[in-house]
Amino acid sequence: MKVLYVVDTPLQLFNCINLQYNKKYDGDLLIINQFHGAISMAKKVASLCMFNSVTLIDKWNKEEVPIIKRKYFSFIYVMFPMYYLYNELNRVGSEVLKNKYSVIVSAIYSPIIITLLRKNPESKLWLIDDGLASYTGNILTDFLKDINKPLVLIYKLFYKDSFNRKPDALFLNNCDYCKNEMNVELRQLPPIDKNILSISDSIFPIGKFYNQPIIWFSIPSVDEMITHKIAQCFCISNLDVIVRMHPRDKQNDIYMSYFGVDIPNDLWETKVLTMDIEKKILVSVFSTAQFVPKYLYNKEPILILLYKLYGFEYDISVGEAIDTYNNSDRIFIPNSLNELRDYLKNI
Repeated sequence: MKVLYVVDTPLQLFNCINLQYNKKYDGDLLIINQFHGAISMAKKVASLCMFNSVTLIDKWNKEEVPIIKRKYFSFIYVMFPMYYLYNELNRVGSEVLKNKYSVIVSAIYSPIIITLLRKNPESKLWLIDDGLASYTGNILTDFLKDINKPLVLIYKLFYKDSFNRKPDALFLNNCDYCKNEMNVELRQLPPIDKNILSISDSIFPIGKFYNQPIIWFSIPSVDEMITHKIAQCFCISNLDVIVRMHPRDKQNDIYMSYFGVDIPNDLWETKVLTMDIEKKILVSVFSTAQFVPKYLYNKEPILILLYKLYGFEYDISVGEAIDTYNNSDRIFIPNSLNELRDYLKNI
């Protein structure tokens, strides 16, 4: 069975490697270069000879690309994904568009995926674990919400059945915690064993070891003044914190003025195994990373969810994620800075 894996995050890459290593399909890998270290990781994966081919294409949305060029390629990517994909694959000499695939594996719907489905109308679509988004909500309808109505009409006209193709299966690391609304067949990914961890160590950097009891996951585009006030709450209690920076977060200087900062290029999903995670406190506005220990390893570190302090209101997926915890007392959601201060005094 000929399979094409399409990934654009390290987690997606990790899960596809796990599936391919265990199932040994006649597989090709297409990596979208929009995450830190993608070029190096692509070379390392290719050297393992696990896939028939490993192709890396650019999405041209990285900050080092001039803004005019970035906007031009973003327009082409969204409006003319077939042209975009042909151009990028031909540029790197890939045979992906010439091949016929029985299955296309992706974590998300995107212009690239609907283009590949159009080229392979008989292929099955398998979705693969992409963290919290795969366990709650509906990936297909979420994709439709993210694009405007005129574009929906264009996609329906030119991409027809491939545009809203129902997936044939969803592969997860832990099917027991799935509460999504997709009405799709769930399949369990193979266990993360020592062989997969060894392969992972050869591809993903090891990164820093976290001695600190508190790990704060930053997220982009949040109010800087509120971040300052929250950080001061932790400092008043003299708590030892390491901030794991989101790649698109620009508040490095704010966090560095209070805590140690890690700008990571390692894989959190395996880094969890390097520490006694249930003795850690994971802090964020609301991050998939906070729930990785539960989804992957059934571990329940203490979580502090800060979304109310930033004025955010999350949908039902927040409640569904929280409900996976056996001990709900290990999740704290402060309603005010005073509540946060009082809680931190008792840590």
